[in-house]
Amino acid sequence: MTDRSMKSSFNNLCSADRQSPPPHMSRSGLFVVLLLALIASNNASPSDRIIPEDPQELLVDPDAHPADASPESSKIKNHQLREVAKKLKTLGLEPTTKHKLQDSLAVLSTSTTRAIDDGGTKALIDSVANGKVNMHQAIQTVKDGLEGDFRTGSGDLDTLASDVDTAIKTIPEATLEGIKGRASDWCDAKEDLDARTTAYDTAAAAVANFDPVLPTAEAFFSKLVPVTDCNSETTLVGGQCPDPALSLATISSGLQAGIRQARLAYHTLDATMDTSLQAKTSSIQTNIEKNTTYTTGISDTVQLHRDMCAVNFGVYQSSITTFNGHNAHRAQVYRTLEEISCAATNLGDSAAEQTCVSGLNSISQIQSTKFADKVAETLTCPADSVYLDQISGYRTLSLSVSWQPSTIVCPAVKIPTTNGPTAAPTPRHHHQEEIQMITALPL
Repeated sequence: MTDRSMKSSFNNLCSADRQSPPPHMSRSGLFVVLLLALIASNNASPSDRIIPEDPQELLVDPDAHPADASPESSKIKNHQLREVAKKLKTLGLEPTTKHKLQDSLAVLSTSTTRAIDDGGTKALIDSVANGKVNMHQAIQTVKDGLEGDFRTGSGDLDTLASDVDTAIKTIPEATLEGIKGRASDWCDAKEDLDARTTAYDTAAAAVANFDPVLPTAEAFFSKLVPVTDCNSETTLVGGQCPDPALSLATISSGLQAGIRQARLAYHTLDATMDTSLQAKTSSIQTNIEKNTTYTTGISDTVQLHRDMCAVNFGVYQSSITTFNGHNAHRAQVYRTLEEISCAATNLGDSAAEQTCVSGLNSISQIQSTKFADKVAETLTCPADSVYLDQISGYRTLSLSVSWQPSTIVCPAVKIPTTNGPTAAPTPRHHHQEEIQMITALPL
């Protein structure tokens, strides 16, 4: 049996998720069962006999003992063997495993009654001794693993605390670059509004100042109305000639064309002014939207990081609680392993085993010395001004909620970023790998 498989057996034995052995089984009995499994795995059992189903058939005369063992020692060992045999049916083992343990129990029973040179008994005794050594090595491996996992988890919590502290105080460059991009968009909108405003003002002035002049060739009264029809035969009214009947038909064709051109020119100017007004109005709305997007982006960034700070604190505290929640069980498993080690060292001497166990540290002592609870670091959320200073200081652009686009500040904002921004962390899911690793630490 390899160290890996033995460690797996102990993990299965000690895990809180597994079925515990019957409460009435002693640590010595538990060790003997495990030791017998080691013997069986080393093919130490004879293959030329029938394995009895009744555990009582495996028992031997307690008064019989090999030449190299004292009667008292043989009695103690045989008593342990009887107890193990009785417990086999209560362990709920699978038939194959049960037969292997019964087989090993029969071999060990034989080894206590035969002479040292009878049928390979010495080799069996050596196998048992090697099994005890392997058992101690496996126990130490598991104990070292418990302490190593604890140290690893504690270090991961320190790393998580540092990462959380950095994350809650630092706005990622990608987020800052996004604010810069919104400022650039607002600059574009402002430049467009300025252009639209100039176009409208020009069109409105053209309409307001429209006052066409008659061409020189048409600047004669005779081109408008007949002036010679008020002759000597005409009766004056109030000393004045009667007003002529005016109509487009009465004026000259050249003047008619001029009037039509003047009216069409005014129509064109007025239509241009109206179109410019609509474009200006639309640009004003776009400018307002870009302004809102920019300022909201700053306020949302501050709010988001304030919220993330609280969430990350919760994740960190939860990780501390989860980690500490395993410490009592780690200590309990560690104590159990030491008790089994006492049983292995003092097999056949229950008094020495009890003395060994009574000298062990208690579970609470083991926890305080080897698996002490992790104390959470004190982390504080920064003030809003800390975030606002980071936004304002980004590339020395002085971006803020009061910032306004202009021909002075916009050129710097519109300069492309040469180095791509780093990816921003996903809100509420920061440090998932560290969290999963800590919460999934082996017991």
